[in-house]
Amino acid sequence: MTGFRPVHGVYLSSTLDLEGLYGNAIQAAGDEVVLHRPEQVSDPERISFAVCWLPTAESVKAYPNLKLAMSIGAGVNDLLDNPGIGPEVAIARVRDPHQAALMAGYAAHEVLHVSR
Repeated sequence: MTGFRPVHGVYLSSTLDLEGLYGNAIQAAGDEVVLHRPEQVSDPERISFAVCWLPTAESVKAYPNLKLAMSIGAGVNDLLDNPGIGPEVAIARVRDPHQAALMAGYAAHEVLHVSR
């Protein structure tokens, strides 16, 4: 296919290995989507989306052509409140089939913690 150019994104988290969590699913998309760790990005202007877990404002600002920021969390408040994300950047939530079980475990943990 001539003229084909993949969409480039970046994993943005200082606490989670997002590539470890989502790398296999991204690879299943084939050559259409390429995700990088921040240290692998040689041309920040090529990055158009980010898969995020609590990114810092500085980490987001490093990508001037960002069009989409996706939170792996149950909500997107951390992205809406992030001063590095301008109004031109769309915000979405990654829908993970295992997220409901993880949230149930978290809720059970918190209830037990408070009751102890």
